[in-house]
Amino acid sequence: MEIFKTIILAVVQGITEFFPVSSSGHLVLLEHFFKIKEDKLLLTVVLHGGTFFSVLFYYRKKVYEIIVNFFKMIFSYNNVSKEEKDYIFGIFIVTLITGFSAFLLKDFFESLFKKPVYVSLALLFTGIILILTKFVKLKNRENTVLDSILIGIAQSFAIIPGISRSGSTISSAMYLGWDKEIAAEFSFIAFLPAMFGALILEIPHKAIDSNLYLLIVGFLVSFLVGVLSIKYLIRIIKNRKFYLFGIYCIIIGLISFVYFAF
Repeated sequence: MEIFKTIILAVVQGITEFFPVSSSGHLVLLEHFFKIKEDKLLLTVVLHGGTFFSVLFYYRKKVYEIIVNFFKMIFSYNNVSKEEKDYIFGIFIVTLITGFSAFLLKDFFESLFKKPVYVSLALLFTGIILILTKFVKLKNRENTVLDSILIGIAQSFAIIPGISRSGSTISSAMYLGWDKEIAAEFSFIAFLPAMFGALILEIPHKAIDSNLYLLIVGFLVSFLVGVLSIKYLIRIIKNRKFYLFGIYCIIIGLISFVYFAF
């Protein structure tokens, strides 16, 4: 039964980390539903690790390009195009704002993981944000410092379980007039340093689960499902169906609110 629960949570993590429906929110609701108490935070960290590597794998060429350009900027600044510089600075700004917000409000945000009713309300908020993207007029604007600051703030709110990280960052970029595919790519790339930092901070504080097999299965499943989810989400964004996730969030938010509140 435990392996079944782990696989379900891993599949949900792999899908919801990239689909704009809040992975943390779904994990909180499922953990309360399944009544998972032991080491659930460690399992959550491991599942997030799986999706971290799925982004790294899917965007490996872009990540390699960013790393190369970063070192070029250090040793030969003028040999890097303005577009690439702005992209790298944008990732840095988003990461800095997210990390600062997490440091200041970490305890408060973690307390929300114990309150599924609040998660339900956050899912309703996410749903509204996503639905409104249907009415956005895309202008294919280039990234600016102000854009990165606003996207960083949006990603900071996504620390709250129920607020989708990908949903908030992609939606924010679309509201700012970005090309929808660039918005998605930037959102996923910006996910990497933030998640890497979270993993480094969290793992040393969690005791290794006695059933290491469950953690390995959870990691692999979330990784594989994550890769497929990114690929499918890009297709959905191309077809301008992104807003449909908002309807799903509102439905799940309402159902879970009724279930946990009454």
